Amino acid sequence: NAAEWPYVVALTGGIASGKSTLTAMFAEQVPRSKVLDCDKLGWNAYSPETEAGRACRDELEAEFKHEAEGGTLLQEDGSVDRKKLGTIVFKDRSRMEALNAIVWPAIAALADKELRAMHADGVEVCCMEAAVLLEAGWNSWVDETWVVSVSPAIANERLCSRNKLQPVDAQKRIDCQMSNAARVAQAHVVMNNTGPVGDCWLSEQLARAVSGLPARMARDVLALHRTPVVPGPVCSA
Repeated sequence: NAAEWPYVVALTGGIASGKSTLTAMFAEQVPRSKVLDCDKLGWNAYSPETEAGRACRDELEAEFKHEAEGGTLLQEDGSVDRKKLGTIVFKDRSRMEALNAIVWPAIAALADKELRAMHADGVEVCCMEAAVLLEAGWNSWVDETWVVSVSPAIANERLCSRNKLQPVDAQKRIDCQMSNAARVAQAHVVMNNTGPVGDCWLSEQLARAVSGLPARMARDVLALHRTPVVPGPVCSA
């Protein structure tokens, strides 16, 4: 779909790695760009406000209702209770896989629709934020894959503060995800966000990555050859 999409830079990373911060910075630094948040598309994938969303919602309800508190995943307004769903899938990898099998194809279809609309509106570059980019195989249809990494210890600390979780519960969510090393192995650009929130180092890394973007777009050839764009430590585990 390259002729019908803008140039797609996909940004991924583990939970609490700073993906949303980085995408916002990207939009500020890159002219004629727009952000596509696949997490928000995930909400829309089973929204009761559309026919496709209701179909996906009903499939989730059928799959998980017997494990949900009260015998249903649904709230009074007919939407999926994500807290109930998270309680089920974050403690059992097989149930997470069942969720993904239902939701990922729906998200990909919504992303295609959004990218076509961006292209029609004259957007030249899309920064697509997708936490499960690599797990879902979506990196096969983007132009560049960028990974932001953070140490598991820092991720746990941030997650506890942000989501009001206990460390053991935060660690369960981290352990459900792909490792930093596995992400980095599939990246064209790697950035490290282990420093304090607001640290200028992240901004400097982004500026270096963005500086070569026009040339890569003009050639339509990836010049980075899957090496970190900024020398420095890549977070382990």
